[in-house]
Amino acid sequence: MVVFPKKYFVVFLISAIFCVFVLRFAFSQETELLKKKEELEEKLKQIEKEISQLEQEKSKITSQKKTLQNEINLLNKKIETLKLEIEKTNLLISDLNTQILQIKSSLSLQERKIEKTKEKIKKIIMEIYKEEKKSGIEVLLIEDTISNYFNNLFNLNLLSQKTQKTLNELKDLKESLEKTKSLFEEKQNEMENLIRIKELQQTESIETKKEKTNLFNITKGKEEEYQKMLSQKEKEAQEIRKRIFELVGITEAPTFEQAYELAKYVESITGVRSAFLLAILKQESDLGKNSGQCYLIDLNRGTGKNVTTGKFIERVMKPSQIPLFLDIVSKIGLNWQDIKVSCPMSFGWGGAMGPAQFIPSTWKLYEEELRNILGKEPNPWTVKDAFLAAGLYLRDLGASSQKYQDEWRAALKYFSGGTNTRYSFYANSVMSFASRFENDIKIMTEKTFTSLSSF
Repeated sequence: MVVFPKKYFVVFLISAIFCVFVLRFAFSQETELLKKKEELEEKLKQIEKEISQLEQEKSKITSQKKTLQNEINLLNKKIETLKLEIEKTNLLISDLNTQILQIKSSLSLQERKIEKTKEKIKKIIMEIYKEEKKSGIEVLLIEDTISNYFNNLFNLNLLSQKTQKTLNELKDLKESLEKTKSLFEEKQNEMENLIRIKELQQTESIETKKEKTNLFNITKGKEEEYQKMLSQKEKEAQEIRKRIFELVGITEAPTFEQAYELAKYVESITGVRSAFLLAILKQESDLGKNSGQCYLIDLNRGTGKNVTTGKFIERVMKPSQIPLFLDIVSKIGLNWQDIKVSCPMSFGWGGAMGPAQFIPSTWKLYEEELRNILGKEPNPWTVKDAFLAAGLYLRDLGASSQKYQDEWRAALKYFSGGTNTRYSFYANSVMSFASRFENDIKIMTEKTFTSLSSF
């Protein structure tokens, strides 16, 4: 019977207890995460149910007669809906943040494993080197018997096999690391999009509350004043024409009338509905303004600074986009250091250009077609060029059919490159703007338009 020394037994017992503790801790963490995930999904279902009910109520009010009370009720429902939308986005951001932290932890663990495996390979190679350095004669003289000599050769072969096995392990670890890095980048992009969605929701909430306050100020809470306001079509048409159509990344914005004439020109080429194109550009410009404007200062790392504050900012432009960006600006005779691009919102990269908010690689896809249509080198910061580029892209995303669902999907793809329903707010908001613009266009087109030669 073999008796182990007492000290070895104690070490074994402590190790066993530690392993059990680690496993229990890992299991409890996993259980806690699953519980949180279930709670999150339940909360999201409840919020989505409430949003759906509010949307039905809004639709019902919209179909009713236009009265002051109905308009106030509609704005109240819209404010409630936006509050729930923001709450929903906050929950998604919180969940995504947990996932990102988990992936970060996994990345660190995988990187440590790779370093340990590299060290292991180094040691094996050193052992092989020592063995192979000995000549056959030398080994025979050193070893007592021929049997030991062949054992040495056998051990050397085992070391070589061990090296190959460890190299395969390293390859698998590196492949796993790349997949995790790819997942990490995907989750960062998701986080970036959700933060942009939240920015839009907050902006729309503020604007809706202002709209409600202005309504009270104009009508003084009286129905006759509200009806009088509705009947002032001619005055409203003039206001619509003169209203500035704000666009990001340019110094001189067009009026709504001029923007509409440009959108009509783009519609004649692409088939993309004017009101829908204007809605996309408004949404993108709102996002561009919210994310601020940056100058690129480092052509290697893609770092930059905020135009207004001068604050140093990381990830202003992805390094792979920089050569394309430099090519674009050099062709139109601009200095890259004086060009404004979008700043990153949080996790992702900035670098979007002009009113259409294209990154350089997307602009490059349409550069030749734009050049052929315009008869000149296209400029992302020129209103006409940006409108046309956005129209061509939306055409390729399926919006030229002018059907609601096709436009809705195109809006979602324009925003995120896919149709992830987590970003539905963006597409819903675009379609809402398009409806409003369609109404504005209807009122405005009672009069002739002015020339657009300056744009």
